[in-house]
Amino acid sequence: MTARSSPSDSRIGRASAVMVEPNSRSRLLAAVSVAQLATGVAGLVVALRRRLRPSGWDPVETSLAVVGVGLAGAMAALGSQAERRGGTGRSPSPIRTLRGRDGGQSVREGMLYGGLPYLAVGAGPPLVVFSGLTAEHANPTGLGRWLALQTLKPMARHFTVYAVNRKPGLPAGSTIADLARHYAEAIGREFSGPVCIQGISTGGSIAQQFAIDHPHLVRRLVLAATACRLSPHGRETQRRFAELTAEGRQRHAYAVIAPTLAATAAGGRAFAALGWLFAGSQRTDDPSDMLVTVAAEDTFDASLQLDRITVPTLLVAGGRDRFYTPELFRETAERIPGARLRLYQDKGHVGVITHKPAIREIVAFLRDDQPPT
Repeated sequence: MTARSSPSDSRIGRASAVMVEPNSRSRLLAAVSVAQLATGVAGLVVALRRRLRPSGWDPVETSLAVVGVGLAGAMAALGSQAERRGGTGRSPSPIRTLRGRDGGQSVREGMLYGGLPYLAVGAGPPLVVFSGLTAEHANPTGLGRWLALQTLKPMARHFTVYAVNRKPGLPAGSTIADLARHYAEAIGREFSGPVCIQGISTGGSIAQQFAIDHPHLVRRLVLAATACRLSPHGRETQRRFAELTAEGRQRHAYAVIAPTLAATAAGGRAFAALGWLFAGSQRTDDPSDMLVTVAAEDTFDASLQLDRITVPTLLVAGGRDRFYTPELFRETAERIPGARLRLYQDKGHVGVITHKPAIREIVAFLRDDQPPT
């Protein structure tokens, strides 16, 4: 089913300006940068020593640890340069580029009906991806954007992939069903018929409820790194993450949640260091949307409604996912009529999302009822 009309790429640019304050601020930047490097590098080095061995190699965790060491060093170097210069910085363009090329593929961004932000890449039938938990309900930038596109690009060879985040300005007390309704209103307006849906992590919780409440909008369903409810450990980790975020302790918050993304203890230490180092890039002036989403998922349990999902469904999960458990993945698959579970035993929460065999499995499943090209 093709889109009736592509979502509008028009978006009001947001002005941005960078001001470098006097030398005292520059010296502080340099000091903080060096301190960040010192606190994070030890854990990253330990992780690298393990992850660079053939037995410990993981494409995501090893790469992120390597990048973390490099970027931490670069951050300290830049801070030192700022201290030496003590001058003024040049402001970036006040208008965000609406179209760009990431890794050779054109990437568009805009908003669906109701204000849901999206990134779009590729050509072909629409595939709508419900994004995982983010600091704010906006399109990702920086490392988050890069990671998202690594997952989207292989599917963009066959589909127009829309990575859609949640509606900004959520009222307190919103439920997963409310968030699913926002997606339904947007997809019903933007597309001429049912579309393929993929839900990732928290987005997978919403995708389950979406398929339960709005089955006429779903062609095929992929649930990646998600289950019918969080595990006790996953729920407690997200609660603590929300508490620290609400207190303004962003670095502590990301240092708490980051290890749960990894498959191993060594990878967890690397992720914790990276979370501490790069939490500043995830800081938002108003985290209320994220806090509302965490509270909604805290009470979410779709297990008794899963038999209402009638579309072909594939679950892709990691056996070492710390937000869920293999038992929860199996329960979810068993309760959805005809669902298929592909469990990659050595993968964690993030690792399975970028795992090439998992992506190939997803593409094959989504193309199963597509006419040959």
